[in-house]
Amino acid sequence: MTCNPTQKHENSKWNVESHVNDRVPKASPDLFYPSFLESVFESHAVMAQTNSGFKPKEGEVTSQPWQWPINYRGQVFSGGDQRVYLLGNPVIWWMILSTIFLFGLIFAYNAVREKRGYVDTPVEKARKSKFTSVIGWLLLGWALHYFPFFLMGRVLYFHHYFPAYLFSAMIAGIVLEYFFESASSFINAPEYRNMFYYSLVTLVLIICIVSFWLFHGLSYGMSGPMSHQDNCTHAAYKWMDSWEI
Repeated sequence: MTCNPTQKHENSKWNVESHVNDRVPKASPDLFYPSFLESVFESHAVMAQTNSGFKPKEGEVTSQPWQWPINYRGQVFSGGDQRVYLLGNPVIWWMILSTIFLFGLIFAYNAVREKRGYVDTPVEKARKSKFTSVIGWLLLGWALHYFPFFLMGRVLYFHHYFPAYLFSAMIAGIVLEYFFESASSFINAPEYRNMFYYSLVTLVLIICIVSFWLFHGLSYGMSGPMSHQDNCTHAAYKWMDSWEI
């Protein structure tokens, strides 16, 4: 103990390397080490406490979890004339979101069809079972990476949705493949069936490429006036009023 009124005085700092006290009962050092689960709980408690203390800076653009799946607002990484705006490609973003609702329709259709006594072939039954199981696991991963943000009191940004977005992108790929295969099955001729299937796949690829070309200007940053100002060269990118472009 020191009585130095200057708390940060150099001579008031002590570093105890070791301490031996013969009056203390001898025990193995392992008794004082926390267990694995205790270390896990302690580290997560510290991380949760630290995260809850993050507050937005003055003038900083933040977002809410409900805004992320619909691409309501992006994230500004610079505030000067040279700007980078993190925003999901709206065409792909909304297409992925629509496939989640499409899965709900497919699931409801298959459930009603089964209730009404329709019997599928063993191959078709196995295909539907695998489809439902895989999407179920991916939906669980998406939910676990997304919904906990609604319970957090810390400042949130658009990039926090990216782990959940990866699950939603995988859901979109599987749902579209299942939907295209199901739509192609109505064509009896095998050669036309395959042609129809790959035509749908090609259409999706073209949409992805064209949508990237439409918004490639955002990918490499912006400069000059904002979209609400005169002589703005990137006002065409602002499809929603909530985008800070």
